[in-house]
Amino acid sequence: MSPTPDKIETNRGRFFGSGQDIARPHFVEQAGPDLTSTHDDRPIAALLASIDVPAGGDTTTVVILGQADDHTKAEGVVRKYRSADAARAAFEATRQWWLELMDRVQIETSDPAFDSYLDWLKYQALAERIWSRRGFYQASGAFGFRDQLQDSVNLIWMDPSIARRQIMLHASQQFPEGDVVHWFHRLEDGRTGFAARTHASDNLLWLAWAVAEYVSATGDETILDEETTYLEAEQPFPPLPANKHGMGFDPLRSFRADSVYRHTMAAIDLVLDRRMGPHGLPLMGTGDWNDGLDEIGSQGRGESVWLGFFLYYILSRLTPIIEKKDGPRRLAHYTGKMSELNDAIEATWRGDRYLRAIHDDGTEIGVAKSGVWEIDALTAAYAVTSGINLERGRITFETALAILEKDTTILLGWPPLREDTKPYLGRSSWYPEGVRENGMYCHGVQWLVGAARTLSDHSDTLGRTDDARRYRETAYRLWRKISAISHTIPGEIETYGGQPNKQAADLVTTFDPGRMIWNGYTGAAGWMFRQALEGVLGLRLEQNEIVFPANWQTPTDGLRVTRVSRSSSPGFDSSRLGKGSKTRETGSGDADSAAKQREQPVRKRGLRKS
Repeated sequence: MSPTPDKIETNRGRFFGSGQDIARPHFVEQAGPDLTSTHDDRPIAALLASIDVPAGGDTTTVVILGQADDHTKAEGVVRKYRSADAARAAFEATRQWWLELMDRVQIETSDPAFDSYLDWLKYQALAERIWSRRGFYQASGAFGFRDQLQDSVNLIWMDPSIARRQIMLHASQQFPEGDVVHWFHRLEDGRTGFAARTHASDNLLWLAWAVAEYVSATGDETILDEETTYLEAEQPFPPLPANKHGMGFDPLRSFRADSVYRHTMAAIDLVLDRRMGPHGLPLMGTGDWNDGLDEIGSQGRGESVWLGFFLYYILSRLTPIIEKKDGPRRLAHYTGKMSELNDAIEATWRGDRYLRAIHDDGTEIGVAKSGVWEIDALTAAYAVTSGINLERGRITFETALAILEKDTTILLGWPPLREDTKPYLGRSSWYPEGVRENGMYCHGVQWLVGAARTLSDHSDTLGRTDDARRYRETAYRLWRKISAISHTIPGEIETYGGQPNKQAADLVTTFDPGRMIWNGYTGAAGWMFRQALEGVLGLRLEQNEIVFPANWQTPTDGLRVTRVSRSSSPGFDSSRLGKGSKTRETGSGDADSAAKQREQPVRKRGLRKS
C-alpha cells in the first residue's frame, strides 16, 4: 500500500474474527485482529492504514498485488509504485498496450454488442488461454498441445507472431517417432517439464493443421525451414491396450533437430503409415478431439470418421507446400493417400449422415435409431469443411441441425451417453445428461458456424441465392446462440449466470437449459473470434490480405474492417504485407504504401449493404 500500514495480519481467522459475518471482518470493524480466534489458520495478507481525506478534497491510495523473481526485485516494485503518479503512468501504459493490440483488427457493424464482444474474445484467448492457461475450473498452467495451437492460430487476424511462436514451441514437443505430448509444463529455464504422452489420436495432427493454416493466412513460408529439436523418453511408450491412456513423466531433450516442415510431415506419416484401421480410417486411440469418447478405440482397433475428415482437410491444405518441398513424386504419394481416405470415408455414408466412428468391437457409432450417439456436431461440421462431398456434407449438416439445435442451446451429440450405454464409449458417460461433452460444448459446436458459411458460399457458386442467404443467416444464428450476447439479456441471464463479456465453455442442455457451467478458460473464445470474422462475416485471410468471397454478403447492415498488417517473423518479407488487395468500400481507396501500413491502421474494406 502507498500509505504505511498501521497493522498487518496474515491469519484468516484473526482477520474475520470469531462469529463474525464475512461482510464485516473484525480486523476492519475494530481496527485490529481478533486474538481469541483459533478456528481458521489459513494464510492471508491484510494491511490496515489510516487515510486523511481533506474537506471537499480527495486522496489516492495505491494497492499492489503481484510477484517478482526474488526479494530484491519485489522491494524495487513496491518502492516504485507507492507513488500514485508512477502507478497511474503504469496503468495507462498497460491500458494503451491493450488498446493498441485490440486495434490491430477492428470490426464495425450495425451491432455494437457484436463488435465489442470480439475485443473481449481476443483478450480471453490471449490472457486466459495462451498466457495464464488457468481458470477457476482448471488451474494446472500446462500447455495443451492442441489447445494453444488452436488459440494462437485463431488470433492470426490480430497478431500472426503469436501463432508463429506457438508453432515453434509445439513442434519441439514431438518425439522422433512422430507423436507428441498431450499437454506439457515448461520449467523456468524454458525446458519441457512434466508432460503427458497419451494415445489420444488427434494431437499430433494439430501441428500439421496449425502450419497449414498459418502459411495460408500469412504467406510466411520461412517458418517451414525453422529448426527445432525433439523430445526423448527414457522408457518406451507402451502400446494399447496396456496402460490405455498413456503416461506422465519428465521427458529429455534430444540432440536431433528437424525443420518445422519435417516435424509436420513426421506427424502425418505416423498416422498414414502406422495408425490406420482395417476400414481405411485413422485409429481412434483413447479419443480423438472428443476426449469423452475415449473408449471407442482403447483396444487399438476402433476408428474415427471425424479424424478422417480432419486429416483429409489438412492434406488438402498442405499439398502446395509438399509439392514445393518434395516435388511431384512425393505429392503423388499423398494425393494417393487422400484418394484412399476419400473412398474410406464415403463408405461410411448412411443415407442422411456419415458415421462418427467404428468401435473396437466393430459396432458402427452414429447410426440413426441406434440409441448410441446417433448424430455428432463435429462430424456434421467437418463433413462440410473437408470438402470431400459437399452435397452429402450438406445433408449431414441439415440432419444434425434438426436434432442438435434447440431453443437456446446446441447439443454436441445426441442422444446423451449414460453409464449403461452399450457399447461403452467413454468418460462422457460419467457426466450427467446435458453436462460438458454430454451437453453443449461450445468449442465443438462452433465448427457448425464455419460449415454454414461454407455451404452459403457453395450455394452462391451454384446460383442458389435463397439457400446462400439461409445458410448465412444460420451461421449468424448459431454464433449468437453460442456466444454470451444472446444469453445475458433480461429473462435469459437469470438462467445463464455468466458474464456478458466472456465466452463460456459449456451450457447445460437438460433440466436447466442455458445454464453456464464453465467459463473463462476455454478454446471456444479464440474460435468464436475467428468464426465471427470468417463464419459470420464471410472474410478470409490469405497471404496476409483480407479476401471477400464472390457475391459476398453479411447478416449485418454494414461492415467496416480495419486491420494493421504485421510481419510475423524477421525473415518474412514485410514489404509485401497488405499489397495487391482489392478494395470494396465506400469513400476510401487503396493503402498508400506498405511502410505506412505498418505504422497505422489501414482500412482494408468498408461499408456494404447486404
